Amino acid sequence: DQVRTPEARAAIGTYLADLAANVAAGKGLLFWGPVGTGKTSILALLAAAMLYDHPVLAYRLELVEAAQFSRFEELRETLEIEAYCRCPLLLYDDLGTEGRHDWTLSTVFRLADERWRSGRATLVTTNIPYTERQRADWRPYARILDRWTDASRTTVVQLAGKSWRQET
Repeated sequence: DQVRTPEARAAIGTYLADLAANVAAGKGLLFWGPVGTGKTSILALLAAAMLYDHPVLAYRLELVEAAQFSRFEELRETLEIEAYCRCPLLLYDDLGTEGRHDWTLSTVFRLADERWRSGRATLVTTNIPYTERQRADWRPYARILDRWTDASRTTVVQLAGKSWRQET
């Protein structure tokens, strides 16, 4: 059982219970907590539950970041980013683990901003402590988190506890 708290279970259950309406309304979830608390596993389980009813794209920036060097690759990357911006439901895993380069942060911001402006649903995982997101070391992500934690569209879910990998 990956979800340790009743609050997290309730948030996930509520979202899935009315999945079609939540996706149509651009509503999402943001899971935050320390390393090893099951955020990515929950995202994978949610993706599996949704695949039958909704087109889902999953996004790991490192895969796109590696392709930014040639002109052809830049064109392909732009088209890929557009697909991520326009899909009805995006799963973004591990916000905050990208390189903190200008290109990377501007690409992630563009993705978050375009999805927010167009009212598209996004499910996000992050190790960024939500309650400490204004700290200097997380400030580069403030604009991104501002969009992906909009209270009218996103339920923020904390996953607490020790790493599953450290438990015996």
